[in-house]
Amino acid sequence: MIAPQLDEDSKKYQEKCDRIKAAREKTELKNSESELKNDESALKREKSELKNDESGGVSVSDSVSDSVSVHPTGVNKRAREAKQEKQRHKFGQYGHVILSDDEFNTLAAEHGEPQTNEAIRAVDEYCEQSGKRYKNYALVLKKWGFKAVEEKARSGTTKQGIKQQGNKFNNFQHRDYDFDVLERRILNSQIPPEPKETG
Repeated sequence: MIAPQLDEDSKKYQEKCDRIKAAREKTELKNSESELKNDESALKREKSELKNDESGGVSVSDSVSDSVSVHPTGVNKRAREAKQEKQRHKFGQYGHVILSDDEFNTLAAEHGEPQTNEAIRAVDEYCEQSGKRYKNYALVLKKWGFKAVEEKARSGTTKQGIKQQGNKFNNFQHRDYDFDVLERRILNSQIPPEPKETG
């Protein structure tokens, strides 16, 4: 009873493997055909450029400046290299805030370096807690990083996030007493002075 079922299952499995293998071979064949067509079209273009060069015509490569090479996707190679030249550094305790030197200097000039560092810390901690990533951290700092630091300073929260004491009943400056001195004064005032002996 089990043996026929196993035979049937292995037959189905083998058929499925054969179908997958045939599909893979078909896909590979299509890919190789498209690569051949691309290679053939590239060869035809090169031949036509050579014919134009020999006949005195202007080739495509002559019309494009030698100093700027254009990538097939249309992206200028020099522009791409310029973007890569901007060194970006990780800021914050967890290293989530990524800024270039120019971006950091601009933010520090606008808001001051201590406040910029506080805003970076706030955004860095938020990214660590939430797992969020941003493409442009300079924009995030401008949009809400500095506002969060100002709001935190206005609300009276300390660095640890503990709210300072203060409500409508005890919103005043408390006195600072030395309780040892206070206790001695109270004890000395309660003891009646010793009578002076006259006489």
